[in-house]
Amino acid sequence: KTFESLANNFRAIYQQYQPLMGLRMGTRIPLPKTLLMIFDFILHHDFVEALESEKLDLRKLDRLAGEMRRWSLPRDRETLGFVGTGTLGRLMENFSRDPEQLIPLKEICMLLRVFSALALPIDLWQAQNIFFAISENHVAMMQKKLKVGDEGAKRWLFKFQNLGRQLKIKVKTV
Repeated sequence: KTFESLANNFRAIYQQYQPLMGLRMGTRIPLPKTLLMIFDFILHHDFVEALESEKLDLRKLDRLAGEMRRWSLPRDRETLGFVGTGTLGRLMENFSRDPEQLIPLKEICMLLRVFSALALPIDLWQAQNIFFAISENHVAMMQKKLKVGDEGAKRWLFKFQNLGRQLKIKVKTV
């Protein structure tokens, strides 16, 4: 209850002072450290909450990451990286259950771009293993579909290669 109350009070301060802080950014006036601490708390809290949500809101994560970069906040990179690693693993597990779907593949790529923009220390090991298993079972099939003109297979292979690059895995070109 106390943490929730503190978070609500900080959120009210964040919402009240965000426009004013935005105006001050263009000046040489230093931003108040207390307000920056509150901004850091709220953005970090919201980012973790969004990552842990059952339905991932990538637009919200991207917006929060942009705000974190905008204010040059110190970020608790280790916590965000830990939670982000769990989210990435969860998405990869879901994708592995039905790997022919393009939407989860796009979402994973977008999530990795958000992580990269914040330079978060994401442990890619689990995601790389799942990627490898999917590639062993589905790439050849998608390449066969591509040879008979399947545009969906072409998009899938392109996105899958992109995911491989983001996971730092060398992927054979299509």
